[in-house]
Amino acid sequence: MKKISLFSVLTILLSVIFLYGCGGGGAVTKGETSSLESGTYKKGNNIMFVYKTSQPDIKSVAVTGDFTQWKKEGIPMAYEKGIWKVVLSLADGIYAYKLVINGSVMMTPPGAEAFAPDGFGGKNGVFEIVSSAQ
Repeated sequence: MKKISLFSVLTILLSVIFLYGCGGGGAVTKGETSSLESGTYKKGNNIMFVYKTSQPDIKSVAVTGDFTQWKKEGIPMAYEKGIWKVVLSLADGIYAYKLVINGSVMMTPPGAEAFAPDGFGGKNGVFEIVSSAQ
């Protein structure tokens, strides 16, 4: 397998973000969660990952990415009324991520701001954190 430099990966991620935009969610908010859709919701350096599903066979969802060194166990998401979610505080940067379903299935996150090839024939979700204190 060919090694790819960090600079190459960041260049690709930036290109994907500029080409496909930074759609996705809005600000991280508390309160009514039933209106949330799958995706990411940001406010400052906080990002809320949301996975909305009605599949009864899903017993756990976690988020993993370069911010977890791609550990398969990832960061567990909490379940409430058909919505899996977790809020993280991350440093400014561009991040790639996937969802881990039932501890074993790596899934491209629906509703991601942007997507980039994962190097294995699939796609990672991609998002950017830019603090408001600039």
